[in-house]
Amino acid sequence: CAKKMGRQADVQANIQGGDEAKHNARDDYHRKAAAGAFFLLAGLWAGYDYFFVTSTAANDIPILLCFAGFLCDFAVRIYQSVVLVPRRGHYQNYRVPVNLEFMTHRFGEWVMLMLGESILSLLIVAGSKGLPYFITFYTGILSVTLFQYMYFRSQPVDIDDHAMRRSAFAGFSFTVMIIVFSGALIVFGGSYKLILVQYLDEQALAKNSQAESQRAYSLQQRQVRIANLFSWSLAFSFASLGAMTTSHRGFSANLARCRLPNGKWDPLSVAVGVVHVCLFVVAATLSRWTTQLEVLSALGLLVVVCQTMVMTLKLKLFPISKTSHGGR
Repeated sequence: CAKKMGRQADVQANIQGGDEAKHNARDDYHRKAAAGAFFLLAGLWAGYDYFFVTSTAANDIPILLCFAGFLCDFAVRIYQSVVLVPRRGHYQNYRVPVNLEFMTHRFGEWVMLMLGESILSLLIVAGSKGLPYFITFYTGILSVTLFQYMYFRSQPVDIDDHAMRRSAFAGFSFTVMIIVFSGALIVFGGSYKLILVQYLDEQALAKNSQAESQRAYSLQQRQVRIANLFSWSLAFSFASLGAMTTSHRGFSANLARCRLPNGKWDPLSVAVGVVHVCLFVVAATLSRWTTQLEVLSALGLLVVVCQTMVMTLKLKLFPISKTSHGGR
């Protein structure tokens, strides 16, 4: 935050050009200063605990302060964009235009990083023997690969069809959903790592039965928690990806395309939408059906495959691009 605040202060003082750059830098400076106060307090609190507190009890307050700083940055950004700038006058007089082609390219790179972290979570765990390990390992790789396909397939070909070009609200919705999608992918990949570690711990327990008493949670308790984490992260990934796809054309426009020229509902479009929602519900409740981790991994891949096929069909029925069928 301090580095960015310094850079924006330099822009505000030395910019050559229109006043919109100075206004933009000033607002960014204020936003980062508000959020930076939380991060500074978190750093001081954590430093005090590290150097002066001898207790081994966990202290989550610095983490909560960092999260509060993130929320503060987000809240101030919303206030500036929705309330402050419109009250001042025309939006273009107070904001530097965004290079949307560059931004969407960076979004794609960011998603690839998140997917790579999911793959890395599978690779950094020591290998173990047995069919459950191989089921989880390969279903994890295939699931992440299909998420990569679904994300890039759901992006418009023409940049003018992007949500951030359609309206400020649509662009904001897309930005929020890509944050949720990124977090869900990280948790989704991390859950695969936890599953593989669970297999290693089960093998260790088979050799040393006393190792169970040394853990905060039993293997059975951990298995249930991992299953819930896997299921919820999969559901959030589906929901956020679907919301991003919808934001490009808007919910109303997509709903209108569910009707035939005579005004009646199109049965195929309605069926695809219902199946899309049902797959989200199935993903969210997978851990209620089974906590066997290898079975859960296989079912997760099956749901991802079904979601990929449904999304491909949905993009044929509800194309994002106005000039071509489907995304890239």
